[in-house]
Amino acid sequence: CDFGIEGIPCIKANIETDQYDSYLAIVPGKFLADIYKKYSSALLESNVRSFLKFNGGVNKGIRGTILNEKSRFFTYNNGISTTASEITTARSESGEMLITSLKNLQIINGGQTTATLAATSIKNNADLSGIYVQMKLTVLKDADPDLIRYIATYANSQNKVKTADLNSSHPFYVRIEEYSRKVYAPLAEGQIVQQLWFFERARGQYEQPLMQMTKKQRDDYKLVRPKAKKFTLTDLAKYANAADMLPHYVSWGGEVNAAHFHNNMLKLWEKDNSAYNELYYKELIGKKILFEHIGNVISDQDWYQERRAYRPQLVAYTFSKLVYEVRSLKLEINYRQIWDAQAVPECLDTDIA
Repeated sequence: CDFGIEGIPCIKANIETDQYDSYLAIVPGKFLADIYKKYSSALLESNVRSFLKFNGGVNKGIRGTILNEKSRFFTYNNGISTTASEITTARSESGEMLITSLKNLQIINGGQTTATLAATSIKNNADLSGIYVQMKLTVLKDADPDLIRYIATYANSQNKVKTADLNSSHPFYVRIEEYSRKVYAPLAEGQIVQQLWFFERARGQYEQPLMQMTKKQRDDYKLVRPKAKKFTLTDLAKYANAADMLPHYVSWGGEVNAAHFHNNMLKLWEKDNSAYNELYYKELIGKKILFEHIGNVISDQDWYQERRAYRPQLVAYTFSKLVYEVRSLKLEINYRQIWDAQAVPECLDTDIA
C-alpha cells in the first residue's frame, strides 16, 4: 500500500453470486484523507453529490467530531460504501486478511465523510491518528455500468433520519407518549366511544401494530385511535410555539421549528420537569384542536379561496395574534376548556376570521 499502512484489515462476506465479491473493512481516517488529497473528486464520480463544504449541519458535525471527540468518530459515523474493479489481498503476520491494493476505487456513499476528513486535516491541521471508518467494499467482477449506477442510487436513498427523530427519545416526549396512550378524551358530540389522541413519538408507531391485526382488531384500533387524532413531534412543536407567540419559528418549517421548541423545552425541563404533567398534556391537545380549527376557518374564507397560499404561515400567525389580543385584555385562552369540550367555543370564530 502506498499510503504508509501495511494494508486495510477486512473480512470477506460469503455471498453466493458471480457478479461481485463483498468485504467489510476498517479504514484509517488518515488513509481516506490522503487518497482524497491525491485523487480528489475522481474518487466520487459515482457519488450523487460532491463535497458540500462546512456550511451543512452534517459536515459541521463531522468536523466537530474530528477536532473534539475523535475517539468517538467510529461510533458516530455511518461509514462509507465503495466499489472497486479489482483488489489484492494478503495475510498479516497475525493471519488477518489485508487489502493491499485497490483498482478503480469509487466512494459511492460517504463522500462527505471522506472529503471532510481531508479538508479538516488541511484547514485545521487536524491529527487524524486514532480515527477509523467502517467500509463496505463491493468488488465488481463484471464492469456493468447499470449495476454501478444502481449501487450508487440505492446506497444514497435510505430514509433520512431527521433531527426531530434523534430528539424523540428525550424523557419529555416519552412522557407525552405515555399520556397519549392512557388519557382518554371526553366524549365529543356524536361519539359512541372515548378516543385517544395518538402521539407518534417515532415515525411509524401508529401503523406498526396494524400489521399483525385482524380486520376486526384494526377497526377497533382505529375507532379508539382515529388517524385524524394522530400527531407527531413536529406537530407538537407547531402547536406549542404558535401558542407561545412564536409564529416565525413555525413558519420556518417542521424541523427548524421543532429544534427551537426542543431547545426551549430542555431549559424548562432542567428547572422543573413536573410542569409537564397531565394538565400540560390536556392543554397541549387543546392547542392542537384550536390550531386545526383556525386552519379550517381560514380555509373557508373567500379571500383564501381565491389564492390558497401560505396556509401554514397564516394559521400560525393567526393563532399567535389571537393569543396576543386575548392577553391584551388580561385574559388567557382556556385550553383545558377546549379539551373538555373537544371543540373550540363558537365565540372565537369571529375573532379568528
